[in-house]
Amino acid sequence: MDREILLKEIIAELSILKYKLELLSESNLYDANIIYEYHIKEILNIMFEWKLINSNENKKNSPAIDLEDIDNSIAVQVTSSSKKLKIQDTLNKFFSNNLDAKYKTLIVFILGKKQNRYSNLYIKEAFTFDPNIHILDFSDINKRVAFLPIQKMKKIRDILKNDKQQSNKLDNSKNIFKSIQSTRKKVVKNFLRTLDTKQDQQINYYDPSHSIICSEVLVRSIEDRKYPNFDEDSENNEVPSWYKSFFQKIDEYYIEVAFLGYCEIVVNEKNEWNYLNDRSKDSVSKSLVIVRAGIVQRIPYENILDIEMANDDPIIYVHYIDGKPFNEELPYIRGYYRSEKDYQYTTYFELEHQNINL
Repeated sequence: MDREILLKEIIAELSILKYKLELLSESNLYDANIIYEYHIKEILNIMFEWKLINSNENKKNSPAIDLEDIDNSIAVQVTSSSKKLKIQDTLNKFFSNNLDAKYKTLIVFILGKKQNRYSNLYIKEAFTFDPNIHILDFSDINKRVAFLPIQKMKKIRDILKNDKQQSNKLDNSKNIFKSIQSTRKKVVKNFLRTLDTKQDQQINYYDPSHSIICSEVLVRSIEDRKYPNFDEDSENNEVPSWYKSFFQKIDEYYIEVAFLGYCEIVVNEKNEWNYLNDRSKDSVSKSLVIVRAGIVQRIPYENILDIEMANDDPIIYVHYIDGKPFNEELPYIRGYYRSEKDYQYTTYFELEHQNINL
């Protein structure tokens, strides 16, 4: 890659980083040095071939320094303040803790822009600290990086870009989480009724659909253009673009709807199962039990984009992925509770227990 292009990318990424730090500082978030210590550590290691690590890895809450390279006897303080008072405070702590006996060099890296001059600093005799050499900021990186080998430039560029990608990924995860929570609250508000009596709670324990207000719902693709007409092409598709189902359960991460239909499965003594499909019942091993089961579909909240309650049957608008609104479809047996002697738990035949060899 062309050196000039690499340099422009690095300068652009450093400018973004510097701008972020300025915003943090303006918001009185002075832990910015902690947030960006990693970047400074990696960049300095690449530029100068140091072996800096976080000083807390060796000693918790190390005074005056944030990074250290024991092999090269170098200590680094990362700070968002460029004031002379801060520099002197760092030097005072460095000397008062006798760190000059351990480190021959002290570097102060300023997350921002350093002052033009730092005059009359108190420096312990026999220790060398030149503000023009030992106080660095982003402009010093910009000046030096242009003369680095291309491979080092690429490494610095990648560190800065990867951080932005991770930051974007984190922001995206936060947005997805907020969207999921918002959808779940909307589902609960519109479909879940309060179980006031002990009997209601007992019934719901065996049959979670007991707590659902509207038993029937329409699951409809956001791309559907045929409702209320039936999707004549659905026979060729995996799932129709809209269909009626029974609302079965509201879970933490998804809703369950029961598809209008049933299936037959075979189950062994380990509770492993498989679909009977086109096999003759007579051909099934006697060690297997044939079970008639309902079909439940689990639609994750991130697939649900809207809910319309103004119809006889509420409509749940879903983003179909790979032709399906759900991420799991599995057999189940609906539970019930009639009395202390007559009840049945809702049973799910989970996909991880499916044995295709049965």
